[in-house]
Amino acid sequence: MKFGETIETPPFIDIHVHFREPSPINTSETFAQGTLAARESGILVSADMPNNPGTETWTRDRFDDKVYRVDRGANGLVMLHAGGQPESENGAQLELMAPDAAALKLYGGKTTNNNREYVAEDFREKVAKWDEVAKDSPIIFHPGKKNLEEMIQLVAGEYKHHIHIAHVNSPKQVWLIKRYKEKGYPITCGVTPHHLLMDAHDRITMGKFAEMMPPLADQSEAEQLMVMLANGDIDVIETDYAPHSFESKMNAEIHGEDCFGETGIEHVVPQLLYQVQQGRLSLERLIDAFSTKPAQLLGITLDPKLKVVWDSELRIIGEDSVKSGAGWSPYIGNLAVGKVIAFPVIAKRRNFVRRGEYIKAA
Repeated sequence: MKFGETIETPPFIDIHVHFREPSPINTSETFAQGTLAARESGILVSADMPNNPGTETWTRDRFDDKVYRVDRGANGLVMLHAGGQPESENGAQLELMAPDAAALKLYGGKTTNNNREYVAEDFREKVAKWDEVAKDSPIIFHPGKKNLEEMIQLVAGEYKHHIHIAHVNSPKQVWLIKRYKEKGYPITCGVTPHHLLMDAHDRITMGKFAEMMPPLADQSEAEQLMVMLANGDIDVIETDYAPHSFESKMNAEIHGEDCFGETGIEHVVPQLLYQVQQGRLSLERLIDAFSTKPAQLLGITLDPKLKVVWDSELRIIGEDSVKSGAGWSPYIGNLAVGKVIAFPVIAKRRNFVRRGEYIKAA
């Protein structure tokens, strides 16, 4: 890839976002604003997570409310994950959500709206129910401190159900997952841009603005994660976009509270294209990890005619490029390559997307 050329890619697919609508607590973002920001990274399809504080997607009624909001206001296509924790007692609701959900998300450790650590056996009822009603739909797992291997054994081993391990943050996790892949277990894993492009030093210099769960790794581990993405040991790129407002992060800093998550979805792909330009990642691997494999995981198909066209200009990310409702980005001042100059037009359809759908070009 050379400067001055135009770059053509398929649209990107983000399996892991937190648009936070509706939420009585976190109101900085909406489906409309979040999907608009995602377009700056060439993202056409986003899959929204279920752990909105106060309005968790644990019931069909809440799922349908999200569907209504997506169809009414999104500026892109949105899929929705179902959710259910051991204490949610929503097995019947999982069956109602399953026909329209992208996947089931389970939280095994501390994160926004959850302070508990679980053991795999705590999730047996949820896993068994999802395997019964949505055999072809994956379980996405947010691992805790000690439950990764036992959850792999439960979901992918005992039930032979596909498990996707979200946002790996250490090479040790990837090596463990690779070992189970080699045994034939149905398993994939994903990494976030912030775990590739930031490291533990940023936790010192940026404070709560670099606080996330799982936490940032040391620089050497972050570099190794990039190598593992480049060679295919890590399957998927997922943003884990969490648009906490500047004020929320600052208040957390002042009061010593938790405020997990990173914004900056609009700057993700331009920074990854810079990694391509620098030779750390191939364009083919970027497309595979952020379009092809996410489509397979979510069970959707993109029309090959759908293309995003980028320029290849080198830029420094400025504050004027922030589109997120959060109003800030951790990537200000970083080098990036590429700006969207043509975004694909799809055939007229609703904004909400189910598994099995074909996204057709206009």
